[in-house]
Amino acid sequence: MIPHRFRKVAPAILLLGLFAIASCIKPYVEPVGPPAPEKTDGWAPIYDSSNTSKIIKAVAARPISKGGRIYVKDTILYQVEQGHGIHAISIAKKDAPFKLGFLEVVGAQEMAIIGNVLYTNNLNDLVAIDITDFGSPKLTDRISGAFHIFDANYPPGSGWYECIDSRKGKVVGWEIKSLNRPQCSR
Repeated sequence: MIPHRFRKVAPAILLLGLFAIASCIKPYVEPVGPPAPEKTDGWAPIYDSSNTSKIIKAVAARPISKGGRIYVKDTILYQVEQGHGIHAISIAKKDAPFKLGFLEVVGAQEMAIIGNVLYTNNLNDLVAIDITDFGSPKLTDRISGAFHIFDANYPPGSGWYECIDSRKGKVVGWEIKSLNRPQCSR
């Protein structure tokens, strides 16, 4: 029984006592996995800050760095540049091939050609491009979301990755890079 003179302040004293006890208790959080390394190779997002990932255009020839599958039509060899587009190389003179140009197609992984129409993926969309004049390609059709090749939320593999920062733009791909203290893992 609480004496009459303490009844008005008893709830406040009780509340202060509970706060004092609670502040002494340190919550234990189970670690999710190993701590992040200082430096490691991992996935980093590729951003499209200018929202140009759906623009398909021909540009000057460039070196092949991540060459993919090839396709030969007549005297032109086409080669996918993984994630970036398609090289066109003239093989009319077998002993002197030369690059004709490069078709920028963000996310390109595969391709096929029927007649003068090149089919490839632009991220997760299927696109049909008239390449009658490779220097002036014409997008003839797009089927949005035809594939699930690319996930903007997670990298294609497991391990440490750089967390997505939506202020940098839309994620249009992932690349392996040297990371400093990555905070995300999968």
